Amino acid sequence: MAAEGKQILITFHSHYDAARMKRNLSALGLGCQLVPVPRSISSSCGTALIVTGEAPLEECGSHEAVYVMKEGRWSVLQAQ
Repeated sequence: MAAEGKQILITFHSHYDAARMKRNLSALGLGCQLVPVPRSISSSCGTALIVTGEAPLEECGSHEAVYVMKEGRWSVLQAQ
């Protein structure tokens, strides 16, 4: 789960996984936005999802890695 009020970035193995996660989180009423993967992060596909607040990631689909914004930089929170 993403902590309340924190901004997290989720990367994916495919664009399909990113779109599916966005659809699942939106259905739960959570705010999220598809964005290009930042240059400082390596990812299998070029699409990432930014979520602010609580996000039940384990229930929403396949993802590659989860990053949290700390001191102006993305830090790995979870990698698969």
